Formats: sequence, C-alpha cells, structure tokens
Amino acid sequence: MNKTLILALGSEILTDDGIGLRIAGDLKKELTFQHKPKLKHRIDYASALTGSPDLLEIIKGYDTLVIIDAIKTKNGNPGNVYHYSLENYKETFHLENIHDISFPDTLKLGKRIGLKIPENVKILAIEISDNLTFGNSLSEILTKKYPEILKEVKRYVKDIIQVVSYVNE
Repeated sequence: MNKTLILALGSEILTDDGIGLRIAGDLKKELTFQHKPKLKHRIDYASALTGSPDLLEIIKGYDTLVIIDAIKTKNGNPGNVYHYSLENYKETFHLENIHDISFPDTLKLGKRIGLKIPENVKILAIEISDNLTFGNSLSEILTKKYPEILKEVKRYVKDIIQVVSYVNE
C-alpha cells in the first residue's frame, strides 16, 4: 500500500498564514482513500508550525509527501498556487528558518540516520497577502479566491495520488 502524507504548515491565528491548514482540512473531508482497497493507497493528514528537523518524526514511513504552505514572493499575485519538487525547491514561509537546517538537508539527514523518508516530495505554496495580522480568517482577496485555490490544490493532489497509485500497482 502506498502511503501519502498531506502536511499543512502554518498558523491559524495569522490571517493568510493558515491557508494551508484550511485547505488540508477541506481536502480531508473529500480525499480519504484508505477505505477503497482497489486504489491500494492511504492518505493521512498532519499539520505543523514549522519545517524544522522536527518534521522527520512526522514524515517518516511515508512514500509520498505533499506539503501545503504559504508563500509571499516579490510582485506575487495572492491566490496563485505554485508547484515545487525538491528539484526546483523554493523556500516557503515554514520550510525554512534561519535557526535550522534547510528542508532538503533535513530530508538528507533523515535518510542518513536510517529513517524511511518519502521519495516523492511535492510542495504546494499558495501566494498570500497578509501573514502579520492576528485573526483566524483569510484576507478579503484570499477569501474570494479560496474556492478556486481549493479546486486547483485538490486537482493537483488527485493527480499525484493517481500517478503514485499506478506506479506502485
């Protein structure tokens, strides 16, 4: 059975910073394949505040890891969804911290110490506009775009799962 972890990063109390958590919560309601034996696939969900080496304990044992995080790029358009892998990795808000090792180095460390680290790592980064204001709702622009964002993320996750399911059958 192929095991996928959807890992949402962010904080629920900093407006747009919690978009990954919100999306993962909605995905969990709609994408749960563990009860469909013909897919030979299981999806689990987790959340974290940071992408430090502490993530190793959360991600170990999975074949596929899909991270959903917020990003704020220069001249970015709030609501855009960027797709990254380890080959074209770009720092998101929570995967990098100046006090920790980089996310790719965290994965290398996990392998080096003998943990089963996901071979297939995908990162979905949602462009946000406000990550500094305390509040548990999204900014107005992300609230308007949320259905589109969720639809795109859901389609992308389904594509990943289908590819992984076919590869491992």
